[in-house]
Amino acid sequence: MKGISYKHFLGASLLFGLIYVFIVPPFQAPDEDSHYFRCYEIFNSFQGDKQDPENRLGGYLPASLFKYSDQFRFMRFNYDGKITKEQLSTFNEKKLDKVNRNFTDFSNTAMYFPTAYPLQSIIAAIGASLNLRPSSILYLLRITTLLTWLIILYYAYKIFPGDKLLFLFISSLPAILVLHSSVTADAITNALAFLLFSYILCLKNQEGNISNFQIFKLGLIVLVLSINKIVYFPLILLWFFLPFGKFDSSIKYYSSFIIISLVCIFLTSIWALKVNKAYITYEDYAVEYRHDQQIKPKGDPNKQLEYVLSHSIQFTGNVIKSYLSVVPATAAHLTGKFGWEKNYIPTWMIALLCLCMIALIMNADFSLKIKERLLFIFIILSSLYLMAIMMYGLYSAVGNDYIFNLGGRYLFPLLPIIVIVFSRKFVKHEIKPSWILSIICISHITMIISILSRYYF
Repeated sequence: MKGISYKHFLGASLLFGLIYVFIVPPFQAPDEDSHYFRCYEIFNSFQGDKQDPENRLGGYLPASLFKYSDQFRFMRFNYDGKITKEQLSTFNEKKLDKVNRNFTDFSNTAMYFPTAYPLQSIIAAIGASLNLRPSSILYLLRITTLLTWLIILYYAYKIFPGDKLLFLFISSLPAILVLHSSVTADAITNALAFLLFSYILCLKNQEGNISNFQIFKLGLIVLVLSINKIVYFPLILLWFFLPFGKFDSSIKYYSSFIIISLVCIFLTSIWALKVNKAYITYEDYAVEYRHDQQIKPKGDPNKQLEYVLSHSIQFTGNVIKSYLSVVPATAAHLTGKFGWEKNYIPTWMIALLCLCMIALIMNADFSLKIKERLLFIFIILSSLYLMAIMMYGLYSAVGNDYIFNLGGRYLFPLLPIIVIVFSRKFVKHEIKPSWILSIICISHITMIISILSRYYF
């Protein structure tokens, strides 16, 4: 890219990301309170002689953490809910009290593997040891999440061969950056998905054979992705995008893939069994606490898996129907959504971003063979199907003919291969990186105005 490089895009993301860190009120990102509690709990868990209460999932945390987060709950689904600078300052003044501890519920994140919060949990431990205010810990966690996202992206784009413009655009979208400027487990997962794709392309285009250490790094990325969210395990099939000629022999090619697959399946299965054993349905969860948890009535993952296996054709039809119904919402979620529920930047800006993405896809110069496109399509469909099963188990009643919570931010790890599947050099006119960067900056300014209007004015 002449004049404008990936460093300019990442620099703009850092600038706007830091603005989002501080202008989005605490805990207004999806599940941010639960992620915040889990980050703190990993290295600061304390139980002593206390027994975990029955039918609840979480941990013993300073009561001041929950009291701090609870102050902002009134804005969550209340679109008229506003906060003044004076209120925000007062709420943020609350001090950390590590002596008084209560059992805090965060059932949807309590079983996340620590690899989902590698740096965030360390920062939370340091913040607790320094007796920082809960607000200070929150903002430090947000900054750490943003830096984790951008540092991994920096490495991904540094090794990315060829034209990066399309991928720079999708990783700089306002909704994506707002999400990664909050406390979330998605930052490491989404960034590693980008890194995996970049690394595969890098290995394919490098001179000489792929070394054992490179195979190890590739396997490690896939393992962390799988154990963080098993629905992205099919990304391991990107292995078959690598040519035979990059390996010493066909035996090494297949044996390496099999070993990586078995290790991922084994370790992920162990953790999945533990998560399944700890899971508490809405009906069994403690009545006085279950309404604030991200679990739905009449849901039971084990019974729903049995239903899926015994009604596979019917369920597949429901999956297709459910995904088709969320296509417009997914486009909005990936480009201009912020906060809980239906908070979006203006429709015209979402439309402009979608048109830019389409133009970049039609201008992308990726020469893929038919079998490579088919491989990518299979990976996408496999991950989408696994995602549908997981969402069905978590958010739908047994036997329901519709699957809730599909699409949106959960599709982002698949976005690099989704756009490349449809990429084709239809438009010969050059799209200048400066144009795209300008549109990205305008979209972020629009997002800032939307956030300020939603929460403050």
